[in-house]
Amino acid sequence: MTQSAAKSVRHRPPLFRALGAGEPPQTVYVAGRPYRHIDTFKHDSWAATALYRSDEGDGIVCKFNRAQPIFILPMSWLGRRLARRENGFLKRLADVAGVPDWVDVRDADGKTIDNLSSHVFVEGGPFRVASQANDQFFDRLITLVQTLHARDMAYVDMNKRENVIVDKEGRPWLIDFQVSFALSERWPGNGFLARLWLKTMIEMDMYHLGKHYARCRPDLLTEAERQAWLTPPSFIRWHRKIGVPFRTMRRALLVRLNIREASGRAQSEQNPEMAFRSDAENAASAVPAKPAKSKAATAAKPRAAAQAKTRAKSPAKPTVAERARPKAARPARSEAPGKGGTKAAAPATKPQAKPKAAAAAKSTPRAKTEKKSAASAKAATKPEPAAKRKPAGAPKTGPKAG
Repeated sequence: MTQSAAKSVRHRPPLFRALGAGEPPQTVYVAGRPYRHIDTFKHDSWAATALYRSDEGDGIVCKFNRAQPIFILPMSWLGRRLARRENGFLKRLADVAGVPDWVDVRDADGKTIDNLSSHVFVEGGPFRVASQANDQFFDRLITLVQTLHARDMAYVDMNKRENVIVDKEGRPWLIDFQVSFALSERWPGNGFLARLWLKTMIEMDMYHLGKHYARCRPDLLTEAERQAWLTPPSFIRWHRKIGVPFRTMRRALLVRLNIREASGRAQSEQNPEMAFRSDAENAASAVPAKPAKSKAATAAKPRAAAQAKTRAKSPAKPTVAERARPKAARPARSEAPGKGGTKAAAPATKPQAKPKAAAAAKSTPRAKTEKKSAASAKAATKPEPAAKRKPAGAPKTGPKAG
């Protein structure tokens, strides 16, 4: 998730977290050996899944199912039931290659944790991109899924590609049996309706598996095989009419509560599950995020360029400091050639216009009064014309005698 996404969404409130405001414990025990918390893969409404490792480096995955009540409705009973179901499936498939072994995890007092299902950690990563699937990958995955079907069990959650783990040798593993379905040993869990439901879920498993096959490795299939894998059974079409609106409503609720961004996808949460988190981090590190440009900034760009071009053609305006400096002396007057008079030398550059501030200052009442006073003083000291002046010592003439 990007930094902008982290600022726009908030952490899930306790109501939408399996453990409420709590987190998975820091230490759990297997046969008396401590395993310490390394990372939390995801923490959603149904479960908090975390990785633990021993001092020797052995890893286990612990899934803490729902314990947080919904308002006043207790939900710990659901968490215990989900844990029993998933642990039962892991024990049922203990001898199947491609299914991790169940692990008996206890707390610090040696007691069983009722809402916990756990298994050995598979060193690898979730199946996300086609390049992870080698030429034998889907053949092995088909064999693994068909082994479950032969034991009257359906995986059910095959549409999520991230539930398939690819180990370091490129082999597929199945994890997360939370919603899987299997026939029970007693009626009605093994009756007609249960078998009909199992048959439907098996068809759904094979369709989703074939869809991943046709999309990721079409080079290994003929065109007829690819089209056959991509053709959904009738149940899938009915399921989409119900499932798609429900998923849309759920995403809209999470967006409205500011838990997800407008897209509604899981990777937009503050702490998305590991499969989506890895994609977001890889994208962020590969391509640095660029700040979004607003319409105003885009429109101002050509306007700023035009202004800069105009400033380059026109002379620079005097700054405030330059205006405060005293005016320089006027240029010296030089004698014009061929004439007796004098003529002022042309200035080297065109004089700049007076600043508006100075013109405005001269129009104030105080400035006008000072101007009048200066004019009166100048008139008082102005010399008389030469025709009216009398030589020094000349007698004063009075009025003529009659």
